[in-house]
Amino acid sequence: GKKRMAWRRVGGGSGTGLRTITGFRTASAAAGAMATGGVWSVSAHPTALLRPTLARCAVSWPRWSAATFPTTLQPQQSRSYSHHAATVVSHTKENHSVLSGLTEKEVQQARVDLAACYRLVAHVGWEEGVCNHLTYALDKHHFLVLPFGLHFSEIRASDLIIVDARDGKVVDPGSGRGTVEKPSATAFYLHSRIHLAKGEAGKCLLHVHAPYSTALTMIEGGKLEMVHQNSMRYQNVVCYDNNYQGLVLDESEGDRLARLMEGKSVLFMGNHGVMIAHRTMALAWNSLYYLERACMHQVLAMSTGKPLRIIAPQVCKEAAKYFPGKEEEFYANAHFAAGLRIL
Repeated sequence: GKKRMAWRRVGGGSGTGLRTITGFRTASAAAGAMATGGVWSVSAHPTALLRPTLARCAVSWPRWSAATFPTTLQPQQSRSYSHHAATVVSHTKENHSVLSGLTEKEVQQARVDLAACYRLVAHVGWEEGVCNHLTYALDKHHFLVLPFGLHFSEIRASDLIIVDARDGKVVDPGSGRGTVEKPSATAFYLHSRIHLAKGEAGKCLLHVHAPYSTALTMIEGGKLEMVHQNSMRYQNVVCYDNNYQGLVLDESEGDRLARLMEGKSVLFMGNHGVMIAHRTMALAWNSLYYLERACMHQVLAMSTGKPLRIIAPQVCKEAAKYFPGKEEEFYANAHFAAGLRIL
């Protein structure tokens, strides 16, 4: 039959009731409904990608669609903040004209996917309070990020803000649900400099303090060893910062870390955490997930006190031919879609 979206009211007060959503063409589209608020039940999806109930963010929230987003949000007055250079400019539809060659629909889809990525990280327990940050570059100079004060598990597509990487201006303040309507200083100075330096190769940046990968940044000589099948996918893409300089609170520190990542997609940040850089959200999520799994296996093996059994270099060399290809993107897309179904 016709593949169209049908919303059916089931019950509850204004803005909070259970609805049935049918006819989504992609997992991301249904995740967008979840990420923008309400309690949702998904059924009769034509591709059978989404079967579980998505029950998140049961709050009263304005109805959201491509037709009304984001112009339904109230304009915000410009303001500046003391802890870094970010300002919030008046939010109008014309603000999206600063984005190079992107339609409102494309911006909306990027919001949906990044909101889902935040929730995936929370789902596996790699969030840390209201800290850490995941970002996506919409063009050469603007990126999406969460406003400070929201937990990863509550992020909705409409909550994400658009920031100018050059000067910290918030050109779209999103829903305004954050404690403050701007990113944290560390989010801005770390992510903006890497986005500007890496371009297309760093459209999606995921920075977390996941336990096992972070553990390796805390031991003398700690690095990812070629001791597990998952480890081999990273043999040519990892770099290390063994000179921790404290919080990233200025451009110079952001630039230093960006230089370390030149030609690499994974940075072990000494005494800190990890940064993943990739050209799509699916590839970035897939890389983060398997990196943490590889580190988990290694740390558990190290905890036995027995020597690690290193995989033969020739085997690693052959494996390296497989990972950075079309197969990697195919599996990454399938992995990301599976994550959305779990949400």
